[in-house]
Amino acid sequence: GWSSFLPLMADEAYARGHELPLPFGVGINFITLKRGIEVKDIKVSRNGNQLDVTDAIAVDATTYVDTLMARVDAWILPFLNVYFLGGYLDNTSEVDVTFTVPTFPPGSGSTNINVKSGGDLTGTVWGGGLQLAAGYGDFFLMLDGNYIYSELDSLLDEVIQVAIYSARTGWNGKINSVPTRIWIGGMYWDADRTVKGTIGDLSFEVLQGPTEPTNLTLGTNVEISKEWSLFAEYAFNFEDLRMLAIGTGYRF
Repeated sequence: GWSSFLPLMADEAYARGHELPLPFGVGINFITLKRGIEVKDIKVSRNGNQLDVTDAIAVDATTYVDTLMARVDAWILPFLNVYFLGGYLDNTSEVDVTFTVPTFPPGSGSTNINVKSGGDLTGTVWGGGLQLAAGYGDFFLMLDGNYIYSELDSLLDEVIQVAIYSARTGWNGKINSVPTRIWIGGMYWDADRTVKGTIGDLSFEVLQGPTEPTNLTLGTNVEISKEWSLFAEYAFNFEDLRMLAIGTGYRF
């Protein structure tokens, strides 16, 4: 067929006894996650004078994200997959801020002022990545790296840029004659970002990122047919991250 030119080096893979998936794929993925956010640096500026107020402000933040994304991919080589992502993101944040301010008279100590807030932001999300795959017998190893970009509808400079690196290893076989993969893995989120904004003549910069950038993953993929498949993956870190991803894909 028209897609038979991919993957490159397919004949060599078949000669070694490997089974290859159909080269092209499209799919729909839904991802929902809850994760803690650490504020690492806070600077405020007024009339060109900048002040670091990190030690005076404590921030406890949690973000909830729901994402619906379409995925298009192709196996360029038997061991190399290239994919592109695009979709819609809904981000809800809960923020608990404690300000430490000096009491009167000067030198008599300090007191804490607590402020809680929240917000809901939406926007489009785009990205892409590379995936390397290897197998031996019924076992496989996959390495993945992707970049995600989203600009949220906000008065602030709310841009999310995330690079995610992951590794998965597991079993590839059949359960009741149904081709099934089951895996365990790990993931690292390179997601530190700076949020900028202005309130009157006061501008601020906040450096924030995941409280814990690493997590474990457990997942499975079931092939309904040579063309259709379903997958589910759960990610966690025993602390402040819970993520569930489910989806379906069609190969041709």
